[in-house]
Amino acid sequence: MKVVCEKRTISKRDLLNERAYSYLRHAIFSGLLEADKRLIETKIALEMGISRTPIREAIHKLEQEGLVYKRPNGGHAISPTDENDFREICDVACIILGYATYQATLNATRSDLNVLRSITKAIEEHFNSFDHERVINESCRLFDALLGLSNNNQLRIIFNGLKDHLVRKMLITPIIKRRRAFLKYHRMLIDLMEAKKASRAEKVSRKMIFRII
Repeated sequence: MKVVCEKRTISKRDLLNERAYSYLRHAIFSGLLEADKRLIETKIALEMGISRTPIREAIHKLEQEGLVYKRPNGGHAISPTDENDFREICDVACIILGYATYQATLNATRSDLNVLRSITKAIEEHFNSFDHERVINESCRLFDALLGLSNNNQLRIIFNGLKDHLVRKMLITPIIKRRRAFLKYHRMLIDLMEAKKASRAEKVSRKMIFRII
């Protein structure tokens, strides 16, 4: 019996819906749209140069994800960060990054460690110049590097699903004030990895997450 798989054609409407969704989601997680800020469909549509329909579809999808809520007097607004939800996300992220660090410690070569040191050096430089956004960007690079060195694609997929939420929280948290503790854990982490002390490196990487939120 011959099975014929029908190839689905992506319509222009699907593309516009996805574009609007990606645009708004990025704006939320990057901090461009603040919590409780009303979403004005006509304004967003004008900014993107598209009709209101894809915007409306995107808002509906974001509402299902809990990133947007309906306002009592009509329209939608950006959901504030729920501290309880975030704590749960952080707990899971710590476990995943910790295990990834354990595996990365066993796998890392001297060249890999040099790359990690260059990232932590960049983080320190941006801390010293009080560049909050670049500290966050370099921290994400460090997370990605550790996950890559774990050689576990599933860990990377799961963590990436949480990373946007971590970044959103980092953007509204004054981590510059935690500079000393934050950098201490970064330096300690690389030293432990170089010494192949995987269990201790795992614990430090978990603490590192809590120092950025």
